[in-house]
Amino acid sequence: MCHCKCCDESEEENSFWGDVCFYMEENKCDKETAMKAVEPFYIKHGDVHK
Repeated sequence: MCHCKCCDESEEENSFWGDVCFYMEENKCDKETAMKAVEPFYIKHGDVHK
């Protein structure tokens, strides 16, 4: 579940965007960088983000 206001995606995508938001906060980076860092984990598990 997303814990921030940076996303308004559907429920199914909350885990992806939640992780992106968390990564942004932890690493003080932008959304683009966070998405590139988080995405491989979802692709690897077959849960491809669209």
